[in-house]
Amino acid sequence: MIDEGSDKTSKYRIVSERGGWSIQHDQARLGPFADPAEAIDQACRAARSDAAGGRVAIVTTETVPQELHCYTPSLDAERSAPPRPQPLLRLIANR
Repeated sequence: MIDEGSDKTSKYRIVSERGGWSIQHDQARLGPFADPAEAIDQACRAARSDAAGGRVAIVTTETVPQELHCYTPSLDAERSAPPRPQPLLRLIANR
């Protein structure tokens, strides 16, 4: 699974709860929606917007069948995003 704390990833989860369906994103909930398709559409619109801003966005559902929608940034969005810091490498010698 992709790390929720990643600065390049947004995750939206469609969950069933009393009264309908809701969208979980970070610590927030949006809903309830009477129809799961409405919740999925709303989450996918938000995920597309995140992808346009240079983030990978994933929508998962608890519906039957379960669904996974993944939106990736375009090359233009990736080029305009600030560069990611590169991790430092260490050379470890075994003697």
